[in-house]
Amino acid sequence: MEQLLHFTHDHMLSLVHLQPASHDSENSDEEEEKEEGEEDDFVAEEKHVGECKMCKEGIYSFHISYYECKDCDDDYSLHKFCAEMPKTLQNHPSHDFHPYHNLTLSKGFFWIYSSDEWACSVCNLMRKNIFNYMCSICEINMDIICATMSQQKMDHPSHPHLLQRTLQENFDLATKKFRS
Repeated sequence: MEQLLHFTHDHMLSLVHLQPASHDSENSDEEEEKEEGEEDDFVAEEKHVGECKMCKEGIYSFHISYYECKDCDDDYSLHKFCAEMPKTLQNHPSHDFHPYHNLTLSKGFFWIYSSDEWACSVCNLMRKNIFNYMCSICEINMDIICATMSQQKMDHPSHPHLLQRTLQENFDLATKKFRS
């Protein structure tokens, strides 16, 4: 069973598969062979299995797999994609006006509306108590969904190919005013 010790949680997280592998793994280019006797958990039926503690979105069977804590009673789960996100992003296309600034994965934010609410600099949606990528120099926040949009793919049973997530509208960060 594949396990991960993630910086957001004290216990080991176990990988749970939500559907049989019909495509390459959600986030890897190569499948590693499992040692004899080693098995991952598998959920055969389609269902909502919980909420990702990083992005606060639901976890469904079309996400292919997710990580969960088997030691906690509080249903601690992460999308596989969210759990494997890098702590920093370099040369992000939505932050190209300052290409040498890194975006850092954080739970901190700028543009505070309340004690734990903030607006994503890309989609302008209000977010509450979720992880984001931020540039402390430019004082911008991107929710992890917008910051990783081009890398997000899912296998949905209604379509024969992998689907990629996209924004519904074009957002222009250049029109925002930032402190230099």
